Amino acid sequence: FSLPTADGAEINIEEVVKANRITVIDFWASWCGPCRQEMPNMVKLHNSYADKGLAIVGISLDDDYDSWTTACKELGVEWYSVIDTEGIAEKFGIEYIPYTMIFNAQGQLLNQNLRGEELNKFIAEQLQ
Repeated sequence: FSLPTADGAEINIEEVVKANRITVIDFWASWCGPCRQEMPNMVKLHNSYADKGLAIVGISLDDDYDSWTTACKELGVEWYSVIDTEGIAEKFGIEYIPYTMIFNAQGQLLNQNLRGEELNKFIAEQLQ
């Protein structure tokens, strides 16, 4: 599936997954307090492992474009960031956020709903 970025381009999520050793799909929203609290951990994860084969795709559940893009800037989001215009979270059965799904390059779901140090440890083990 493909979703729009802030600049109107489309990102094909399957292509991102195939191009990286590990991809974290992070479902979040600017209005979600726990999501915002988790963002420093996501920034640290990205900074630690982006050059080792990790990609992060943030899928925002925001309805408001400006809130989403402002939050991305405020929170230091420097990875793929798209907005869920296609109901992808619902199709994956995501009932609450923040919620992560971790895939390998073959598209296999390795783990899900990890956050903080638990997510960092899992990614570190995968990218050894």
